[in-house]
Formats: sequence, structure tokens, C-alpha cells
Amino acid sequence: MRVANLESFVDGLTKKISDAGGCDGGCEYDTGWDAAITEAIRLCKEFFREYIDGIQESDVRWIDIESQLPRDDKYILISLENFSIPMIGRYEQDEDGNGSFYIGDETEPCSNQNLFVNAWMYLPEKYKG
Repeated sequence: MRVANLESFVDGLTKKISDAGGCDGGCEYDTGWDAAITEAIRLCKEFFREYIDGIQESDVRWIDIESQLPRDDKYILISLENFSIPMIGRYEQDEDGNGSFYIGDETEPCSNQNLFVNAWMYLPEKYKG
């Protein structure tokens, strides 16, 4: 079962409980409720396993800057639409919420150097041999 988002998960879970004869909030305990709760717990575990796997997968894929921006002041790998080699850089926001990408520890934004970031990804963990 691949769950697209939390809302679809909750909708599916609600339907499973309802189909199993679960309580709608105003009924007494009945035998269908045991099965519904057991299934709900199983689905929750499965959802969160997939959610955690998804987070780990996102750590190794390019993320389009239009869909998500990185956390402030964390080193990342950046892809430049007008340069063929990815670079290590960072993303910073000012007090007004305006953000810029920077190469390494440089103080001048990529855009001022005619370098245009189109995607980014988290760096892998440091080797701990």
C-alpha cells in the first residue's frame, strides 16, 4: 500500500474502521470495534514505516526549488541550470523572508554570479569508518 499523503491515509483509515463496524463516537463498545482497532494499528504502523522510508528516500533525490526549499544554513548539494557540475552550497533567508543560494562559504549569492539554482539535495552523512 503506497500512501500519497496523510489526508488520504486518514480517509482510508476512517473507511476501514467504518467498514469493520467501528464506533462513530456515539455507540457502545461492540465486537466489530476490536477488529477495527487492530486494523487501524496495523495501518498506522505501515503508514509511518512508509513515511520514514519516504523521508530517507528524499534525502538522496534532487528536489526542485519550486516544490521545496532547503532548511536555512544547512550545507546542501545544488544543481545549477546553467552549469554542468553540481556544487556544495547553502540557502539563507534574511529577516524579510527573502532567500538566496550561496556556493560554499561565499557571501555573494549565486544569482549575483549569474548561477541559477534549479534543484538541491541533502548531502550524505559523513563517513564513519
